[in-house]
Amino acid sequence: MVSATLSTKTEIKGFKSPTAKLATFEIESSATVAGWKLVAVAAPSTPALSKSGIAKPSSSEVELNAEASKDGLTIFFDNLQLLPKRQFGPRVKSSTKHALGSGGYKVGVDATFIARGNTSEGKAKTPAPTEVLKLTLKPDSIRGFTPKMDYSTAKNVAALEVKTNVDRFLVTMKGEYDLKSKALGNASASASTTVKLPEDVKAKIEVKSDASGKGELMKGRL
Repeated sequence: MVSATLSTKTEIKGFKSPTAKLATFEIESSATVAGWKLVAVAAPSTPALSKSGIAKPSSSEVELNAEASKDGLTIFFDNLQLLPKRQFGPRVKSSTKHALGSGGYKVGVDATFIARGNTSEGKAKTPAPTEVLKLTLKPDSIRGFTPKMDYSTAKNVAALEVKTNVDRFLVTMKGEYDLKSKALGNASASASTTVKLPEDVKAKIEVKSDASGKGELMKGRL
């Protein structure tokens, strides 16, 4: 059986010179075949609104992404609209969970292989020049703090993210460590909260340590 969902998210960035953008407008369809969950998402380019007026979408292309997952293995097919330009390379992610000791504490492990030519992470969807390996460790929460550690061969940088709830706010702290130069960098913090509005609309407000911020209006099904 195939199901389809239409979702949208409007994003408002900045406080001094705010800009509004229909950040996502997606049509998602899914089905299960022989135990594999298949998902396809189509997302057209969207306009932005600022003090100077409405800006046209930067591209007329419809972004097409698909994935197939089963038993912790997910194969991603990113930006299929670029196939005619021969810009394509799949991603493969393996997700497992491991118990440490007898106390029930567990650590999730995501290992991702990004093939050469994949366009999921490059700026302006530029193809990856080499193969990339990514490792993510997601331990269980410790006294209300949820850590996550990432490493990628693309930049040889390890990143640590810690999240915790303070009242109604989700506080996120991030930091990076360059393994080549052995230097710390890109430390940041942010706080966000989500409010439910009528008609199944959610508003999310986020404030960052660099004094920037953004708001989002999200509706999961239209």
